Amino acid sequence: MDGVIIIIVVIGLVILASGSGDSSKKPKPKRKHNPDNDD
Repeated sequence: MDGVIIIIVVIGLVILASGSGDSSKKPKPKRKHNPDNDD
């Protein structure tokens, strides 16, 4: 059971890390370029 929790935590960290890293490679227009559309 602990292994599953570790995997979930690792996946979460990877998503956060990739989200921050992808901002340079794949900028998200919904957040930075089009804040009005984010509304």
